[in-house]
Amino acid sequence: MTFDPEVVARFRARRRILNAAIVVTTGLLSLSFLPWPEEHASLLGTLLMGAIVVTVVPVLVVWRCPRCHKYLGGAASARACPACGVPFVAPPGRDL
Repeated sequence: MTFDPEVVARFRARRRILNAAIVVTTGLLSLSFLPWPEEHASLLGTLLMGAIVVTVVPVLVVWRCPRCHKYLGGAASARACPACGVPFVAPPGRDL
């Protein structure tokens, strides 16, 4: 498959969204380690469910190939789409 700078740029944007979701989720999950009073247990449960939603939704919606829109799975550092083969990184010597 040939190199397409637009696909690489869209993949980088999608990876930034996914990384932001992971940072937010990590922050929310870290709140569970604080000493919570018993009367705030439902708030903690809501925060943890929010953390799951904040991570799962971007993974399912955003983590797709910019060209063929197939789900990329667990390949967090994918260099090419496993379905259509389009590269997500610039070839050596060619920078964006």
